[in-house]
Amino acid sequence: MSRRSSRLRAAVLAAACAALAACSETPSEPPPAFRVRGTIEGFYGPPYTREQRERLLRFGGARGLDTYVYAPKLDPKHRENWREPYTPAELADFASLAATGESVGTRVRFAISPGLSFDPASPADESLLAQKIASLHDAGVRGFALLLDDITQPGAPVLDPTVQARLVARFVGIVDAFGDGSDAWFIGPLYAGSAEEILHPSFPGLVEYPAPPQAYWDAYAALVPPEVPVLWTGPGVISGSIPGDVARGFRALARRPVIAWDNVPVNDIFPRDLFLGPVTGRGADLPGVLDGVVFNLMTQPTAGLVAVATGADYLRDPGGYDPEASFARAVADVGGAAAAPFARFADLHRGHPLLDGSVEAPELAGRIEDAFGPSGSPAGRARLRGHLEALAATEAELRRDADPALVSEIEPWMEKTTALSRAALLGLDALEGREPAESFRAARDGAAALPVQVAADRVSESFAAFNATTAKNVDRFADLFAAIEAALAR
Repeated sequence: MSRRSSRLRAAVLAAACAALAACSETPSEPPPAFRVRGTIEGFYGPPYTREQRERLLRFGGARGLDTYVYAPKLDPKHRENWREPYTPAELADFASLAATGESVGTRVRFAISPGLSFDPASPADESLLAQKIASLHDAGVRGFALLLDDITQPGAPVLDPTVQARLVARFVGIVDAFGDGSDAWFIGPLYAGSAEEILHPSFPGLVEYPAPPQAYWDAYAALVPPEVPVLWTGPGVISGSIPGDVARGFRALARRPVIAWDNVPVNDIFPRDLFLGPVTGRGADLPGVLDGVVFNLMTQPTAGLVAVATGADYLRDPGGYDPEASFARAVADVGGAAAAPFARFADLHRGHPLLDGSVEAPELAGRIEDAFGPSGSPAGRARLRGHLEALAATEAELRRDADPALVSEIEPWMEKTTALSRAALLGLDALEGREPAESFRAARDGAAALPVQVAADRVSESFAAFNATTAKNVDRFADLFAAIEAALAR
């Protein structure tokens, strides 16, 4: 080889190495941790409007969510009156929703819940189910789900494991026949708990099932294609956490892909509460065990976007997820021009009585400790007063600057925040001799009588026991009022 050829070869190798080095230094977007990342409108309560759903799709799509499941329990045509077809106007709404989803990279998935009355011996019922699914497919929907949860009537035909598995298989066949990539999921009646709990003789509890739990999983394995995902709510109906080993055990029982129907931040069972805090209790060990997660939405579609944003951050990067940083970004996004007062308001509602790692009203808790704790001081009381004055002004600031849709949803909680804060300020005035104690007590009792909860995480112990989790029962304003009373008594 000539000297010139050697130099040329060396130059080519150097250029190749430089190119490889440059490529290795170029940042690339990591693949998604979960195949499915989304939300489910699966609550008991007034369903969202088309406009609210489309806003949700745009908001979630911008944050990497790829799935929205339509499953509002109180849409009668979804559940109670599932046989009734949607009107042309309703199908046009679904078409608009599907088109919006496609434009932002989010698959709209229609779920139907016929189990309360489906007659497996009726060819007419099977035909009506197929027609209903076809009408949604014609509207542009490309994802479907069969929901057989919350069937509370003992003796319902679809509670038979073989009947149920055959229905799921037939549903999957209807969807597969479209031949365009449309796919199906399902959920059965045994949708919560670890594998050990589900198979325990005392399970399930709500209704008398006609067969042991194992029979359901055996029937699914025998009759439903193994690639069809099943939905699962985790160790509890509302899971404080979803440990990787518990998810792995459930997947082994299910013998198919598992998607978590995560009942956070849904508040239909807690109608007095808003859950405006970050998603917590979901660790970095779930990808690879779960195929995906869909977060069940609050009945307040605008306020619920806080949890949607933090959930999207978790699903995008479970290992790097920072709940506090995510929460701050979400509150700023949802609060918009009213970001500062909304952050104050959200801090009062960021807890959850069942969610691991959540804490209610940490700012107020710290101010109470500074004022009345073992190291309490006049300066601490002054800081508490300043915080209460800001809270008392929050309602007016939100009404002036916040999204009207947000204001409408949180109005009762804003009003109670104002009343509780003003009562607490009267309590501080009473301690300083500027107001009679009875004025404080009257304001306190009046505020407490208002119908919603502020700075409180409360759930009945019976529900916590049913849900197989530990409840946190916290009430920050009650703590503050008790501290003021104790100081007045001295």
